[in-house]
Amino acid sequence: MNNIQKILSVAITGLLLNSTLSYAGSDIKGAVINTSNTKNKVNVALGSDNKANLDSVALKNSGVTGAVINTPAGKTSVNVALGSNNKANLSSVNMEGSSVKGAVVNTSAGQTSTNVALGSSNAANLGVTNMKGSDVKGAVINTAAGQVLTNVALGKDNKASLGATNLEGTSVKGAVVNTAAGQVLTNVALGAGNKADLGAVNMNSSSMKGAIVNTTMGQAVTNVALGKDNKASLGAVNMESSNMKGAIVNTTMGQAVTNVALGAGNKASLGAAELKNSDVKGAIVNTAVGAALTNVAIGKDNKAGLASANIEGSNVKGNIINTAAGGAVTNVAIGQGNKANLSSVDMKNSTMQGNIINTVAGGAVTNVVIGKNSKANLAGVSMEGSSVKGNIVNTAAGGAVTNVAIGSNTKANLSSVDMKNSSMQGNIVNTAAGGAVTNVALGSNTKANLSSVSMENSNMKGNITNTTVGGVVTNVALGSNSKANLGSVDMRNSTMRGNISNRVAGGVMTNVAVGSNTKANLGSVVLENSSVSGNISNRVSGGAITNAAVGSGSEANSGSVIVKNRSIGGASNNSGTGLVINDVRVPFGGMGVHNTNVAVGGTSNKNSVVYK
Repeated sequence: MNNIQKILSVAITGLLLNSTLSYAGSDIKGAVINTSNTKNKVNVALGSDNKANLDSVALKNSGVTGAVINTPAGKTSVNVALGSNNKANLSSVNMEGSSVKGAVVNTSAGQTSTNVALGSSNAANLGVTNMKGSDVKGAVINTAAGQVLTNVALGKDNKASLGATNLEGTSVKGAVVNTAAGQVLTNVALGAGNKADLGAVNMNSSSMKGAIVNTTMGQAVTNVALGKDNKASLGAVNMESSNMKGAIVNTTMGQAVTNVALGAGNKASLGAAELKNSDVKGAIVNTAVGAALTNVAIGKDNKAGLASANIEGSNVKGNIINTAAGGAVTNVAIGQGNKANLSSVDMKNSTMQGNIINTVAGGAVTNVVIGKNSKANLAGVSMEGSSVKGNIVNTAAGGAVTNVAIGSNTKANLSSVDMKNSSMQGNIVNTAAGGAVTNVALGSNTKANLSSVSMENSNMKGNITNTTVGGVVTNVALGSNSKANLGSVDMRNSTMRGNISNRVAGGVMTNVAVGSNTKANLGSVVLENSSVSGNISNRVSGGAITNAAVGSGSEANSGSVIVKNRSIGGASNNSGTGLVINDVRVPFGGMGVHNTNVAVGGTSNKNSVVYK
């Protein structure tokens, strides 16, 4: 009985101390300031078509010349929208058809902040700035701070936003700054068609001139989309049919940073930028730092992006810089049609003018794709029907660097560039370094690319430099029609003008193709119906080098150039025009070390130039 009385007392106190300000059809010259300091705050919209506003500012068809400042504080804040078509706003600013000349500052601080949208078509906003059909000239600053921040959208078509900025049909000239800080940050979208945004910026049919800065900090940062067609965004920027002139900066820091998309058609974005039918003129900088960084897509047609840029039908003029650093960095796509991008750029039907720099560093760096038609990109660039004018630099470094593709038609790209129906003008530099560097393609038609360039129906003008260094370097293609490329260039129906340099060095180096029609390429160039105008230089060096092909029609190429359906010299469609150097060497004159080349039922090429 006492507990029930206490709960009722807290709820009544929160409702009585409501410090919400609402303006409709008004012109305000000066500051709109809303402050409160209530120990425990509870805001609930229960039933159907209800609205509950606590410690919030609402502007409709109004004009403000000056600042809008909303700074409530409390020990415990609870905001709940429960039922159907309800809205619960706690410590939020809501603008519709309004204009502000000045700053919009929204700050929510407390030990524990909980925001829940439960049921159908509910909206729960805690420490949020929502703008619809509005104009802002100045800064939009949104801050949510507390020991424990929890944001949950549960049910169907619900929206839960915590410390976020949502722009729809709105223009902003100035900066948008979102900060979410706490010991434990949790963002969950569970059910069907739900959206959960924590410390994120969502733009739909909007324009922005200035910078967008998202910062998420916590000991444990967790972002989960679970169910069907859910979206979970934590410290991310989502743009659709929008224009942006300025920089996008996403920073996520925590001891344990976890991003998960689980189910069917889900999207989980953590410290990432997602662009669809949008234009950006400026830099995109995504950074994720933590003792453990984990990015997982499990199920069907899911997408998990951590410190990445996903660009579809969009244009970018500027640099894209993605960085992920941690003791353990793990990127996994499991299921059918999944995509897991960690510190990567995924482009489809898009254009890019500028440099792309992807960097991943950790004690253990692991990239795994398991299933059918799935893709896992770690410190890589995947291009389809796209064009890039600029340089691409991919770097992966760690004590153990592992890249694995398992299943049918899967692709695992680690510190690599995968191009299909695309064009590239600029240089590509891929580097993978670690104590143990392992690249494995297992199954049917799988591809594992580590520090490599794979081109299909594409054109490139520029130089390619692939470098792989490790104490133990292992490259394995196992199964039917699988390909494992390590420090190599694989071209099909493509053209290139420039030089190719592949360098692979390690104490123990093993390159193996096992199965039927499998291919394992180590420090090699493979050209099929393709042409290269420039020099090709392959160098493989190690204490013990083993190159083996086992199976029918299998190929293992180490420090080699393989040319198919092209001839040297003569017509304009020559392959390998220029100087071709293959250098497979064993240091110290080969004393006491092994240089082994084996073919059992297949073809093994080492230090060779082969024309088919």
